[in-house]
Amino acid sequence: MALGSFYPFSRNHNSISSTQDQEPYNWKSVAHISRKYLKLRYSLHSYYYTLMHTSHVMGWPLWRPIFFHDNSDEARFIDDQVFIGGDLLLSPVLLEASRSLIVRLPKGEWDEWDSFNFVKSTSRAIKIEYSAPIDFISLHLRAGSIILQQDAKMTLFETRKSEFKLLIAFNSSGKASGSVYWDDGVSISSQNHTIQIESEMA
Repeated sequence: MALGSFYPFSRNHNSISSTQDQEPYNWKSVAHISRKYLKLRYSLHSYYYTLMHTSHVMGWPLWRPIFFHDNSDEARFIDDQVFIGGDLLLSPVLLEASRSLIVRLPKGEWDEWDSFNFVKSTSRAIKIEYSAPIDFISLHLRAGSIILQQDAKMTLFETRKSEFKLLIAFNSSGKASGSVYWDDGVSISSQNHTIQIESEMA
């Protein structure tokens, strides 16, 4: 459920009679993990919506292999991490009963999602080991990026009406930029906009 919450199309499947019930609320731990990461997914709705528009116009996938943004030889063989757009790096725990995770950060500057600890790898990729309890998934934000968030509600209809927040990850030069595509989400209208956002640390 943690990983599935970040899929471009996030949906569970089951059959009527041949398998046991698998709604998240059937297990306390799964319910907790589902609430935690689906809430985060809903808060990132405008980021995903912008990526959908980019995919429509440019053909770029929402989920991108590491080598899309890292041209090192090693990056071609990494299949357990993925970029969501160009600014968010997702590193899930994929091994059953694993309680640690080694994350490879491509060359560049990164912020840990939860702690906003700044990590810089100037000349080459670096590897960091994290403790990984059952509800852990690793997210890193590219330094120098801006992501628009909204307060997560029970539905996307309500989420879209909530307040906007700018998540700004300044790079070492104190600058950040991003963009957001916005329309009314319903009508087929020419009244839509791609908004560029820039910020500089005072």
